[in-house]
Amino acid sequence: MPAARSEFGALNDENISIRMLTLAATETTSSTLSRVLYQLALCPDVQDKLRKELRDACHENEELTHDHLVSLPLLEAVCRETLRV
Repeated sequence: MPAARSEFGALNDENISIRMLTLAATETTSSTLSRVLYQLALCPDVQDKLRKELRDACHENEELTHDHLVSLPLLEAVCRETLRV
């Protein structure tokens, strides 16, 4: 029996699994991002320092890569603290 087709291509087990993971991750990602923004709103001094760190990183590099972003110490600390809370 041929696989069902959708606007995104054939629906097979791998394709369905990826879509389910994407949908499941959407809720947790948006919740985490909301929590990060809320925590930064409560701490304007940290928000200012993080903004400066990100701006400095943007000025040093044409394109921010994942490796460069994970090397930013304050961004790492903000992400870890949000997940801890």
